[in-house]
Amino acid sequence: MSLESRGNKAVAGNRILQFDILRCVAMLAVIALHVAAQNWEISFPSTNWTFSAIYDALVRWGVPVFFMISGALFLNLSRPLDVKRLYKKNVVRIVCAFLFWSALYALMNYHGVVSFFSDLIQGPVHFWFLKTLLGLYVVVPILRAVVNDRKTEEYFLIVAFLTTFIIPWLIALVGCADLKTMYFLNGNYNLFRLTLATGYTGYFVLGHYFCTYPVSARVRHFVYGAAVVSFICGIMGTILLSQHLHRPDITFLNELGIFTGFESAAIFLFVMEKGTHVPERHVPLLLRVSNLSFAIYLVHVGVIRMLRKVIDISDFSSSYFIPLFAIVVFVVSYLIARLVQLIPGLNKYVM
Repeated sequence: MSLESRGNKAVAGNRILQFDILRCVAMLAVIALHVAAQNWEISFPSTNWTFSAIYDALVRWGVPVFFMISGALFLNLSRPLDVKRLYKKNVVRIVCAFLFWSALYALMNYHGVVSFFSDLIQGPVHFWFLKTLLGLYVVVPILRAVVNDRKTEEYFLIVAFLTTFIIPWLIALVGCADLKTMYFLNGNYNLFRLTLATGYTGYFVLGHYFCTYPVSARVRHFVYGAAVVSFICGIMGTILLSQHLHRPDITFLNELGIFTGFESAAIFLFVMEKGTHVPERHVPLLLRVSNLSFAIYLVHVGVIRMLRKVIDISDFSSSYFIPLFAIVVFVVSYLIARLVQLIPGLNKYVM
């Protein structure tokens, strides 16, 4: 069953408008998350840190939603998979983008030739997303075989739910009270080698599942309710646990934790359900921003670093500064992406 036949709103080029909406809001969420992370360690404990934790819990779903979009597209069986094209177009693009932008970030932090090449290979901290996405692209042919049968896909999601969102999260929670026990449990758990179904692969497959099979109103409402409870638990758990440990801790905000999992699923389902009501006059701008969402992701951390050189975040209250600063970073990153887009040849390989 094609995505379009599920009642999704298609625009020019058979694009699914809900995906464009999700890319835009997810990108803004990622930027807000990284803005909230500024001074995370040194501002604890304080009112500013508390607001940072609240915003952190509110937007943790950004990257998981990106993986769900990719899964919905790359695992769509109505679109034949050409493995050669997958590598020539998608894998090569990720590698080229990584090397180009990583080199620019390395030059921004230049401290010698050795450190430059070390930074180039490692990439800035947010480039973990590119490495993970690259790994998912490699296993796309395998995952398409998994999702070819609904019962097999559902079994995979159950295994992913247990091995990604439940067991590791519970083990990490134990570690907050007893590190020795956590190391013991984690070491034995890792012996099961369930790596294919763990990590962000679950989000990848879940995106396909939500876009392929009907989701009843009862299930959607359950997920929405669970997301609200998860948001509250994420905030309270983070604040109380951090106070208990006398240091900031993100165990309750982990992107591979159950709370963020429900929030990500809720955002995805909500936009897929309601995203057809966007006024036509807003669609062109939405598409332009969506088309540049990958480039915005690549440059936004550099924009944050540059703006921080002229703006002292500690001079402002996080209650209003985090969303305001996130919007500024989003706009500046978009403008930079638009400028890069005008350079012949670059937009095909590095954005």
